[in-house]
Amino acid sequence: MSDRTKTKRNPNEKSKASILLIIVALVTLYYSTSGFDPINTPKQIILFVSAAWLGASLVLKNQKKLNVQLFKIDLRLEIILLVFVLFQVISAVVSEDKLTGIIGENNRKNGALTYLALVIVFIYTARFFSQINYEKFIMFISLLSFFLASYGILQFTGNDFQDWSNPYNPVILTVGNPNFASALLAILGVLLFSFLFVKQGRLVIRFFSGIVLTMVCVVIYRSDSIQGLVVLVLGGSLVLGCVLLVTPRTKRLGFVFFSAFAGFSVLAVMGMLQAGPLQSILYKGSVSIRGYYWRAAWKMFTENPILGVGTDQYGNYFRYYREPGYSLNYGFEITSTNAHNVYLQFLSTGGIFVGIAYILFIALIFKSGLVYLLKSTSTKEEKIKFIGLYFAWVAYLIQGVVSIDNISLAIWGWFLGGAVFSLANRDKVITHTIKQENFRVLFISVFLLPTVVLCAFMAKAEVDMLNQAKVASLENTEQNRVYFKNLVLKITSNPMSDQWYQRIAAQRLFDATEVDAASEILDSLIQKHPSVPDNYYSRIIINTKSNKLQLVIKDQEKLLELDPWNASNMLALGENYKRVGDYSKMVVVRDKLLAFASATEIATIARETLVSP
Repeated sequence: MSDRTKTKRNPNEKSKASILLIIVALVTLYYSTSGFDPINTPKQIILFVSAAWLGASLVLKNQKKLNVQLFKIDLRLEIILLVFVLFQVISAVVSEDKLTGIIGENNRKNGALTYLALVIVFIYTARFFSQINYEKFIMFISLLSFFLASYGILQFTGNDFQDWSNPYNPVILTVGNPNFASALLAILGVLLFSFLFVKQGRLVIRFFSGIVLTMVCVVIYRSDSIQGLVVLVLGGSLVLGCVLLVTPRTKRLGFVFFSAFAGFSVLAVMGMLQAGPLQSILYKGSVSIRGYYWRAAWKMFTENPILGVGTDQYGNYFRYYREPGYSLNYGFEITSTNAHNVYLQFLSTGGIFVGIAYILFIALIFKSGLVYLLKSTSTKEEKIKFIGLYFAWVAYLIQGVVSIDNISLAIWGWFLGGAVFSLANRDKVITHTIKQENFRVLFISVFLLPTVVLCAFMAKAEVDMLNQAKVASLENTEQNRVYFKNLVLKITSNPMSDQWYQRIAAQRLFDATEVDAASEILDSLIQKHPSVPDNYYSRIIINTKSNKLQLVIKDQEKLLELDPWNASNMLALGENYKRVGDYSKMVVVRDKLLAFASATEIATIARETLVSP
């Protein structure tokens, strides 16, 4: 820890801490059906605006004067967070797909700005969380968990008031996926479980927490997601073991418990890896598929160690780095946009500085928490309060080994990390004030106005995308066609419309017989992003329908390089070579297909059709 001087805390810090809880709840619960993406973009907008306000608040001492505060949490932590954000920004800026790098991939929104916002949430939490009344915090977590669990019950009983377009298990809460839903509830469940041991709280609140915990367990079970169950059991076991250790009468029992827990954990890991006596309970096919994701991520990192392939751009390069076994087992045209492991995702997309910085960030908080538990002179009751937060944060880290940093989960990881650091260092001052008078409103505008403008463009892209989907189903009149074309052109001209939205817009224009406009969009995308396979696949569809065979062949040849294990593309290319009479190239591509996919149905078709006359 860096040297600090003790100062008196500002009296409005408690209200600032309460605002933090409201922001975390909003990011968790909010969704909007007024846009094409009802979950990720709305949450990201809330996060961006909130982080801008929190950032301004961090440097404002009070409402009347502008007193710039330089927050010194820990010099090592400051450097680590600076490196983490800086290299994500650098990786995004120098990458081929800058928009994805800055804002994030469409279905995830984990760009550099998202993590800058999360870093601000962490710093703000580290600064103010220790001011929160713990009984109110228990009520906040209990009520939030109650709302989420109640909604989950509505979903699995078929009474969801929202008509989601959902191919998964119905339990998706407000996060869009059963795995995310179960992981979120598991993290909250660890907190709820810890509340049962806090004797200072009112009995009625503890009783309510116990009821909500039961509801949470039921919803996790009905989500059919083993991920949430494992995280809840592991996190709850760690809480129970530590409570036994900090209680003098049960300390020996605590050591016995942790010995048994270590053995069970080994069996659990073996079971998830399809070995040992628990494999029939814990193993899921998704574990095997994650192995492909992880190996592809590691290969991305080893071949691009400094800056990775580009912040949050795993999906742009997965087809190139995936193993042939993935294509053979799960489909030649199936892809992934994330490593499904937070740590490998950072290494593969941001490079070694981002990955190591994140690991060091975790290590410092982890150490800070352990030092508090082992050396603090706090009462047993205070330590039990801390244990709940500490292992809820550890639960977030555990689920990150097999999951994606969905914004609804990430906000809790960074918030809980800040809470752990705040309580572990509550007696140390984290501010140094330099007075500087200025116009307060103008200062706040520096933080908020650019953020609001950015978010306005993001929201406009979502609304326009939803509207084009609605208009596409209307009667094919001249008036509707003109309106539709103008709407699609608005989408393509919006700087926050990513490649996926641009491709959809091009396809819609082509369907509306605007062939030249559609081709122009895809040509522009490929010129800007020549390494993204999906852009070529979209152009192939349009050029095939337009009978532009030579252009189709050219794109299919490029895809042999970008998507080398796609037998479907090889078969289609071989058939096109045959159509134009290029039999030598047809034989080459056929042999390439048979070399790795000889036992597939596509190989059978290739043997029968890709034959010289």
